[in-house]
Amino acid sequence: MALQKSLLMDSLKLTNKTEQRKGHAFQPHLVDFKNSINGSVFSFSTTFVFAILPEYPTLSGHGIAFVIAPTKGLPTSRPSQYLGLFNEFNNGNDTNHVAAVELDTILSTEFDDINDNHVGIDINGLKSAKSISAGYYEDGSHDVKNLSLISGKRMQVWVEYHGLEKKMVVTLAPFKVPKPKTPLLSLSRDLSSIVNREMYVGFSSSTGS
Repeated sequence: MALQKSLLMDSLKLTNKTEQRKGHAFQPHLVDFKNSINGSVFSFSTTFVFAILPEYPTLSGHGIAFVIAPTKGLPTSRPSQYLGLFNEFNNGNDTNHVAAVELDTILSTEFDDINDNHVGIDINGLKSAKSISAGYYEDGSHDVKNLSLISGKRMQVWVEYHGLEKKMVVTLAPFKVPKPKTPLLSLSRDLSSIVNREMYVGFSSSTGS
């Protein structure tokens, strides 16, 4: 299965309209996540802007994921519902050592997806450890304002891991909206047994049929 990615000005295109394809883009160098093999994961944070441009207004590929992985390219992964992250044999295996934040636009019942427009934190598999419908908290409000991941509009994601608290948090907002004070999603999980001392970071996406 072919990999797809292309640079467009200052943006990166992971997939096109070709069916059953996956696209990866990884930083070329390993990133240090802890001091030793048995150490605790450092605090880290990143942010990125994305847009999903569907071929049809209500139907798109399977979404995009920010991924921390032991290898570049995830060579055994499959497209479609596997998001270019896993395959039917290794999905859910502790030996994967993969953590990801998925922006999922297809309802896959086999992975217990909550709907076809959600954000999830994935640990070694596509049955999200925690997920929530895509949206953001406007400052001063306790209500989530819904966002459509396949609207074609740019959105910004902040991914953070707090090493002392052992908590991963994800915040989403429309592009150019200041980072909301309240994150959309949080997961209390020690990543020390999942993340190796050095890992690759990047993005994965896939199309279906």
